[in-house]
Amino acid sequence: MTRSHGLACICVLLLCACVSYGPSAARANAQEKQAPANKLVLVAVDKNKRLVTTLRKEDIRVLEDGIEREVITLERETDLPLSLAILVDKSASQERMLPNIKLLARAFVDSIMRPRVDSIAVISFAHKAELEGDVTDDQEQAHRAIEQIKFEPPVGYLGRGQVAGTPPISGTNQTKVGSTALWDAVWVASEKLLKLSPADTRRAILLITDGTDSSSQTRMSDAIKGALNSGVVIYAIGMGDNDFAGIDGGALRKAAEKTGGRAFVPGKKSELPAIFSEIQDGIRSRYLLSYSPGGPNSGGSSHKVRIEIVNPELLKQKVKLFYRNDSASPKN
Repeated sequence: MTRSHGLACICVLLLCACVSYGPSAARANAQEKQAPANKLVLVAVDKNKRLVTTLRKEDIRVLEDGIEREVITLERETDLPLSLAILVDKSASQERMLPNIKLLARAFVDSIMRPRVDSIAVISFAHKAELEGDVTDDQEQAHRAIEQIKFEPPVGYLGRGQVAGTPPISGTNQTKVGSTALWDAVWVASEKLLKLSPADTRRAILLITDGTDSSSQTRMSDAIKGALNSGVVIYAIGMGDNDFAGIDGGALRKAAEKTGGRAFVPGKKSELPAIFSEIQDGIRSRYLLSYSPGGPNSGGSSHKVRIEIVNPELLKQKVKLFYRNDSASPKN
């Protein structure tokens, strides 16, 4: 064989190798690029409900659908701007509670807001959600938005959910009687408002309600999914009138904890400063966890995530972690 024939054969072999292996390599590279690290936000508290600020990646392990994943980084974030929506229940069941609820909302604004840094929107809801004024970074404007919230009785309203007239009451008037679109309000706040806030902010909802929903078009599960899709953490304070249904603490806890937040049902007014402090700590001081994905084809569906403490000392302290448990959600 001549030297030129030998070179030709080598070129043919190399070409065949490129045809055989090139696309596979390209696919592998593409798959690697399509599988970035998964990220979750978490908050750690001890048995005394104090924030744990010394958590390390060695202290935890991550399970996705029961399979352990590599913890890549665990970084504490403390000073990002806040995008907050305060949702206030103004339905008939809250008529007598509303003055106290407004005082609570105002006090919370004063405790958490950094003027010109954080932004706050105030949304009231009964049979529908309503934005009270513009989204603002001004504390006084937030106060005015809260003061605008009013219970709007339907025609013939007698009080305590009762309306005068011969049943059945129809039309708009019937819609307003005892109507509470709680999960519609959560979905609107997440998907239509907070989702549009800058990506480098912490997005959160403070929900002040008795937890009862009577007229939402949105299911509770879809409202939670909307919050997860928008990177929103829900905190809830349960306030209710015992002459109605009281407080559905279970619904509030489920919505809050599935998004990585917490729900509180204060027994007395003196508990509120500590509750405000816990919520503020949870919002302001959190960890950003990144961990290895399950594989190139695992990103398109929902995966259950469990994060466990493995440090014996932290286990003795009964440290509890709050985080969303769905790895398919967009990253904060």
